[in-house]
Amino acid sequence: MTERPKIILAKVGMDGHDRGIATLSVWLRDAGMEVINLGRYRTVPEVVRAAIQEDAHVIGLSFLGGEHLHFVPLVLEEMKKNNISIPLVVGGIIPRKHIPSRQKNGGML
Repeated sequence: MTERPKIILAKVGMDGHDRGIATLSVWLRDAGMEVINLGRYRTVPEVVRAAIQEDAHVIGLSFLGGEHLHFVPLVLEEMKKNNISIPLVVGGIIPRKHIPSRQKNGGML
């Protein structure tokens, strides 16, 4: 039997709008994936530590208010510091003009 993909989802920072990530959690579970939704107001180290502890295959972050510009580089740095080489997927409200710089710096949108 093959292992189900395990995904860590979280809201990093002070953005409390979590309807999108809650809906995504349900969709991913319905698709057969194991989802660990850490919820709102998480810190970068908490998210990376959870990915390590849970042996996650993917980290997914959701942003609404522009915090992705600040937090995505910090998450990538923390992942590198902890030798985690799994995809980081970022979604939410991401202005189209920010997508090329995020992809260039290692974040997937």
